[in-house]
Amino acid sequence: MNSLKKSLQAWLEYLEQSHPITIDLGLERLNKVKQYLTLNESIPIITVAGTNGKGSTCNFLSSILGAAHYNVGLYTSPHIIKFNERIKINNQDIDDNTLIQAFEIIEQAKNDADVSLSYFEFTTLAAMQIFSNKNLDIIILEVGLGGRLDAVNVFEPSCTIITNIGIDHIEYLGNTREKIAIEKAGIFRKEIPAICGDINPPITLIEKANEIGAVLYLINKDFSYKSGENQWSWHFNGDELLDAKNLNSLSHPALRGMNQLQNASCAIMALHTLRYILPVSNQDIRRGLIEIELEGRLTILAGQPAIVLDVAHNAHATHTLADNLDRMGFYPKNIAIFGAMNDKDLAGMIEPLKNIIDEWHICILPTLRSADLEQLEQAIKFICDKPIIKYNSVKDAYIAIEKTIKQEERLIIFGSFYTVAQAMIYKDASLDNNLHNTKNNFPAIKSFVKRGGRTTNSQQKAIDNLSSKWIINYQENLLDINNAFANDNGIILEIGFGMGESTAHIAKYKPENNFLGIEVHEPGVGALLKRIDENNLNNIKIIQHDAVEVLQHMIADNSLSGVHIFFPDPWHKKRHHKRRLIQEKFVALIIKKLKVGGYIHCATDWENYAQHILLTLTNNKYIQNSSENYSLKPSYRPTTKFENRGIKLGHGVWDIYFTKI
Repeated sequence: MNSLKKSLQAWLEYLEQSHPITIDLGLERLNKVKQYLTLNESIPIITVAGTNGKGSTCNFLSSILGAAHYNVGLYTSPHIIKFNERIKINNQDIDDNTLIQAFEIIEQAKNDADVSLSYFEFTTLAAMQIFSNKNLDIIILEVGLGGRLDAVNVFEPSCTIITNIGIDHIEYLGNTREKIAIEKAGIFRKEIPAICGDINPPITLIEKANEIGAVLYLINKDFSYKSGENQWSWHFNGDELLDAKNLNSLSHPALRGMNQLQNASCAIMALHTLRYILPVSNQDIRRGLIEIELEGRLTILAGQPAIVLDVAHNAHATHTLADNLDRMGFYPKNIAIFGAMNDKDLAGMIEPLKNIIDEWHICILPTLRSADLEQLEQAIKFICDKPIIKYNSVKDAYIAIEKTIKQEERLIIFGSFYTVAQAMIYKDASLDNNLHNTKNNFPAIKSFVKRGGRTTNSQQKAIDNLSSKWIINYQENLLDINNAFANDNGIILEIGFGMGESTAHIAKYKPENNFLGIEVHEPGVGALLKRIDENNLNNIKIIQHDAVEVLQHMIADNSLSGVHIFFPDPWHKKRHHKRRLIQEKFVALIIKKLKVGGYIHCATDWENYAQHILLTLTNNKYIQNSSENYSLKPSYRPTTKFENRGIKLGHGVWDIYFTKI
């Protein structure tokens, strides 16, 4: 057996085969094994159940608590790409060695107890074993299935959440919402806060909470939210939490979809009930909402055609998906890649989308539970009369669609975590291949996506009246940028200049240089145009286009005196193309355009992103750090209003300054 356990993959294959039943609900076996473990059960736990949205809610909790500088353990399932995603500490996937060590401990305890554990039971205990050996302030556990008999329910929570209650897994939980509610309410505990985000909770849930003696908080009764076009607000409606303040003017979460406000509201309510042991500030909540990262929940890839990935895998989730797709606006054609499990209500999943999807591309998923092509085809034909094309895999479907889809159309990939995972794996492999083969080793990916924002009347007036004077049109051939300026001095590139406050200040401070700003955010362009005109700055020009394409096509090699990237968004995974700023290949492209002695200056108030930037730049042998780690703020960079607000709130600011050697 030891030969099987040399790698994480071998362990996972072993666990998949070591128990005769894949889903085997019950807590008796877990409790027997738990007796042979030394677990730290004094760490507060938030347990989250629900038919849909529980993964998002768990991640909202983790993101907000992380913003408040707590050490957070997060256990969710299933994973999308790799198993390590299920266990996170401070939003970082656990490493293979730590997992293997935990598996060895659980295996020994299981043998001592002389019982068999299912895959989920085993890995749940492994997660808690890992969390027990870390200096954690809080643990967040996502229920796998149901609640009462789910593995995570063997641990005592300090707070519980049920996001919503839909019809799913009827063979285990019952065939009505009332029966399912009783199973989910099994996570409730006496005198422990119990939050329910279902807008129409079954009476059985309320009765069960009362029977147990849980402290129940219901959405739209005890707490609520209101959504506006650009902002939303959270409200506590009761009188028990007298110090619970309403939260107004919140930015919409980084996770898309109106359903995410419901999930975020549950997370905020839970944190308010725990405010005496884990206090979080309003700023922590605001920051956590926009920092959250979670793949596959209405993930919209940058560029055209529009590509939407969603793990919606039951009828309740596809209703939400349909609503969110409607909110995206009109597309002349909607194409679906659809793969699902054979134990799902396939017709129920298809029904909400019958008037949205124009063409169904169905595929088999890489799991024994996958619905076959005949099942999928029959379910679609039962609901609607639309073209159906069959494939043996998500990849095959994707490749075929890529050849024919038009820029103005939309591709929706949904039905299962497997469906989204296979699409993401293919897209990542395709991107990596493009990075290797494309001219200059750089693909035509997007570092920014054009977004509207709220442009004031004065900003719009500046755009209308001043664009022709100060804006350079993008073109796909090398341009002598110097000809666009009044002098032929060295050019400094400003990527993503925000509202232009720093750009205008530095241009006045350094009149010996020309400044070329790349930005597509309309309010920022308008604001900078106003500053250029009001201060008569002849050494600034703007290009409203993608930074990668401008660098690649319009700027000559060895021509830039410097590059500024101030306060960029911190999401730097390669799948986030629209925020692809500080990546190795992007840095290599920048360096190619810099003169010897030219500099790269980055500034950020996101500490983890500062560490990422510093590491990425340090790893390039063609540039040199101006100091040992972070730099002092150069005198030419002003302290912005945005930065001042952050400093008052206790945020740090990191400047990073490298020169080409």
